Amino acid sequence: MSTAVTPEIGPDQPKQPGMGVFGHIIGMFYEPTKVFEDLAKKPSWSSPLAAYALLFAMSLVFVTVAGQKIGWEQIQANNLKFASKAQLDRLESLPPEQKAQQVRIGQKVTQFVSYGFNILRLVFWAVVALILWATFNFGLGSEMKYPDGLKILLMSCMPYVVCKAALSTVATLAIKDPETFVMQNPIGTNLGFYLNFNETSRFLYTLASEYDLFYIWALVLTAIGFSVFAKVKKGTAFGVVFGWAIVWSLIISALAMLGGR
Repeated sequence: MSTAVTPEIGPDQPKQPGMGVFGHIIGMFYEPTKVFEDLAKKPSWSSPLAAYALLFAMSLVFVTVAGQKIGWEQIQANNLKFASKAQLDRLESLPPEQKAQQVRIGQKVTQFVSYGFNILRLVFWAVVALILWATFNFGLGSEMKYPDGLKILLMSCMPYVVCKAALSTVATLAIKDPETFVMQNPIGTNLGFYLNFNETSRFLYTLASEYDLFYIWALVLTAIGFSVFAKVKKGTAFGVVFGWAIVWSLIISALAMLGGR
């Protein structure tokens, strides 16, 4: 009887192909560690840019649906509920024509920011990537490159934005009372969605809204990505990523409290 021998892979034999762009995007939902390990072996930006393009498209769909279903006039009116008492008093003190003009300007600004939010988001991620890169390199002695940090954020935030944008679009289409719609928090995946804004402190409301289930998911993926690229233990990466996330949430919650009613 002959015995089968499994041939060894020699150095001259071709390596197994990588996961590819589609594999990276889909893999972020069920095997993120493998995706980041594959991305760490190649300098290509194809997958992160494809992920960002998908985020951009999904977000535009949500904004377009919201504008058509709810209407920008109603969206702006709902946003005014979150304005401070001083802002509302200033608006109410204006003559009718000036007040109407300010409301129209607010609508245009809200519409412009909503459609351009992903550009602002990209700038914000670039800053976050810089902070995390500096923390891992100068604080923990890693030797990762700054662009890799931005790649991690683009890939990690994809499930958060894609899933939430899709669910938000569906929720917007199904909404019965446009006056209850909040552009910044359209679905109940965080505690802030269930709080009464007028009866809750600005600090608590902002803090409760910040920790969205999809946001936490994105933080987990970010920590996994930095553990791979920075070559540190996952526990260390989780501590850094969630530590900075807590600092950020406390800062914006404090700012919201200072500008409160």
